[in-house]
Amino acid sequence: MMETPPESKVRDVVTAVSNLCKSLGGKYILIGGASLACQGSRRVTNDIDILLPAASIPHLVSTLTLSQDVTYRTGVIYTRGGMSEFSVDVLEKVVDDKTFEDLDPFIITVHDGVKTLDLPIALGIKIRCFYLRNEESGRPKQESDIFDITFICHKMKQAGQMVDDNVAKVIPIGCYNMLLVKDRLEGVGKLALFLSVDGQKFQVPWEEDTDEQREYFVLMTAGEEESACALGVGEGGN
Repeated sequence: MMETPPESKVRDVVTAVSNLCKSLGGKYILIGGASLACQGSRRVTNDIDILLPAASIPHLVSTLTLSQDVTYRTGVIYTRGGMSEFSVDVLEKVVDDKTFEDLDPFIITVHDGVKTLDLPIALGIKIRCFYLRNEESGRPKQESDIFDITFICHKMKQAGQMVDDNVAKVIPIGCYNMLLVKDRLEGVGKLALFLSVDGQKFQVPWEEDTDEQREYFVLMTAGEEESACALGVGEGGN
């Protein structure tokens, strides 16, 4: 069977999301790559993530409006768009500890009535996703996270949105973890964009951070300084 081109696959994601969300009816938040596809991202995703109130998850299948586009097979919900079918990941929490109730104040409505998260809070979640990945198996997904972070920052800048204190306190990021993200963004030339929307506001103040985060931050920055000196980049270098 001929593989679906990436552009068509993204359109299929958007259609599949619309079909799923019409079937859900109740409370949900679309998150992840499918959410960004509904807002113009061109990154292809292979599944669709939805966050639900914990109390509604046991009753999800019985309340779901099934159709030829939304089906339930062998314990998994599938939603179809165009020539593509996507599995649905039903989540009680995201990035370790954030529940539907935590994120409910930040819900917005986008394409075709789909409920998702406002861009600033989505940025914080993507930052946390990046450093929570397992280093080896999660590397390809980290690249997707950086793509998504860049997309979100572009959209925020276009809309004149910034990370504010209310958003930042919901997704606190330790200084070492923030350094990892900023280092990768600098490597792809997108750090200035990230800073322009106040992405660094998610970082916990130094005095409030954990000893572990501060220790790793110092070790990493010391290592970078040593590397710069070895390359002759520091003071007096040629």
